[in-house]
Amino acid sequence: ANVRAAEGMEAVKTVQTDKEHVKELEVKVKALQEWALAAAEAKRVAQERAAHLEEKVRDLTEPDDDVGLGRGSGVGGGGMGSASSGNERRLWSQHSSLVVGAGLVGTRVHVLGDAPIEANESVVLRWKFDLTPSDTDILFSVLKGRWDGATKPGQLKSADAIIRDRMVTGGAAGETAGAFVFNNTCTLVWSNERSWVRPKTVKYTVEAYAVL
Repeated sequence: ANVRAAEGMEAVKTVQTDKEHVKELEVKVKALQEWALAAAEAKRVAQERAAHLEEKVRDLTEPDDDVGLGRGSGVGGGGMGSASSGNERRLWSQHSSLVVGAGLVGTRVHVLGDAPIEANESVVLRWKFDLTPSDTDILFSVLKGRWDGATKPGQLKSADAIIRDRMVTGGAAGETAGAFVFNNTCTLVWSNERSWVRPKTVKYTVEAYAVL
């Protein structure tokens, strides 16, 4: 009887161990799937950036009769010049994309540039972006000045923020004034710190307007 009881207990332990091993394998498989997704997204982003750069090169090498009023600096391409509508002028428009790894932050620095601003005008920064996967959310911040060297959320706690850790989803859009008060520079931040294994891809457009 004692032998049978011992065998039964050993069998139970073996089953439990097998179940735990299966769970560990499932977690590893999921993590590998997420990293594979990140690699695919990173490749797609690189291809998009290459296409944007090619388009920008064509724009610079082809004659253009339109003279822009200003130029923005930052990652990505976009239209630069004046698009007037009522009491506002578009100074520049830029677009780009980035992959934000699990537990990390992604930053993009944008500079107002040499766009002329009248004494009675103020600068407004407008943005819109989409997320992949589309059923996720992410923390979004707008910081004064240049903070492009940060990769961990804790490195940005001392930054002077206009918007900090706003929870947003794909299709989000908004605007803010005062983004360029420090060295005519601001930093957009997307924080994926709440995700353990899932990377996220951000595709965005940012525009600067001079508003009366």
